[in-house]
Amino acid sequence: MNDHRQKSARAERPIGYWIKAADKALEQGIDDLHRDTGFGRRGWQVLNSIAQSEPVARERLAESVAALFDEAALRTVLDALLERALVSETPDGLRLTDAGKDLHHRLEQRQRGFRARAMQGISEDAYAQTVATLEAIVKNLA
Repeated sequence: MNDHRQKSARAERPIGYWIKAADKALEQGIDDLHRDTGFGRRGWQVLNSIAQSEPVARERLAESVAALFDEAALRTVLDALLERALVSETPDGLRLTDAGKDLHHRLEQRQRGFRARAMQGISEDAYAQTVATLEAIVKNLA
């Protein structure tokens, strides 16, 4: 396909279509990836956010995932993590338990493979430019 026809084919669907399609593919892929552990994308995101920032206050955690899902959904995911004894809450904030650290490590290995598959054929520069473009759109519309 020549360059002109490639550009025309891409222009048939606007950026919003591709944003939603990418989000849906990521959600489904991560849900499938972790299904055997009882985790989906949201569970992984909360577990990973805690692992990266522990101890983390509930309010700070809510801020870090606010663009991904609301506080009610966070509460549901967090309650499940606490119930499964993967996370504990201390006066300092939320922390992974030993079982949570073990599960996080296993899921993180899977995530790396998933990310590698998702990023096939996409350079780091192209990825960074895409993120910068989407960030600019969000800031422009905020």
